[in-house]
Amino acid sequence: MARLAGAGGIALLAGLGAGAAGAEEFDFSTGVDIMLRQQTTVHALQFLTVTKEIGGGFHLGQSVYSAAWGDAGGLFIGGFEGFRRFTFSDTTSVDIGGFVGGGGGAAVVLGDGLMTKAQVTLNQAFAEGFEAHLGIGWTRVTGSAINTPVLSFGLSRRLDVALAPGHTGPRPASGIELSSAAGLARAYVPIASTRRGGGSTLKPMGLVGGEFTMRTPGIDNVEAYVSAVGAAYNEGAGYAEWLAGPRFYTRPFLNERLRGFADVGIGFAGGGTVDTGGGLVLAASAG
Repeated sequence: MARLAGAGGIALLAGLGAGAAGAEEFDFSTGVDIMLRQQTTVHALQFLTVTKEIGGGFHLGQSVYSAAWGDAGGLFIGGFEGFRRFTFSDTTSVDIGGFVGGGGGAAVVLGDGLMTKAQVTLNQAFAEGFEAHLGIGWTRVTGSAINTPVLSFGLSRRLDVALAPGHTGPRPASGIELSSAAGLARAYVPIASTRRGGGSTLKPMGLVGGEFTMRTPGIDNVEAYVSAVGAAYNEGAGYAEWLAGPRFYTRPFLNERLRGFADVGIGFAGGGTVDTGGGLVLAASAG
């Protein structure tokens, strides 16, 4: 089983809710991308997406894709979603944007595992807060044969979520706060670990993905996190992981500019050349 040392978690989109505390609108979407070229055992991908408008019609967020049709159970890819929305009426709009992330699994991705997608989507509102989506795009996954146009069908619901401005500032009186949403870039350095099936030693690998954190109002030194990352560079060949757990913070120091942290997590991981046994993963980090 692989033992990995992680380094270099980098927040790329930290604090989407960096305004005043309180309820803000997020779009929660799900649907399916049907691959118009059947190049692998994956014929369609299911997606789950959370995005937020950041101004000027631009939306940013995170998505997770997993195999939905074919013979590739275990394939999943996580990363960033972004688009620009052009509104034509109260009920009709068009999105132009895309996705970038990493992952793999099910012996489909045998290389880097970087997935990119460009897409144009027609949106139609049909009830309060609900929209139907029809899109056409192009999906490519490096390290696999997937390089195909896709037809996308989706459904979304807009919801109010209580946000907190990072780790400082005014707080809601009660409930659960979504304190941050961030992109992650992470490097793993294997420690005396061989590739799945034995043989040569695993090399360092780069991963990309994202995480969000939640906390209870009035408690500023503890929060919960959920993260998903996937292999996107060098070694890994389709490795991806999910983690969740508590994160603990020190008091601010250096003129209240920095805080130390430590966290632990439990989740599932696997794919490609990384041997994770049954898939259960325990993690710990500090910084």
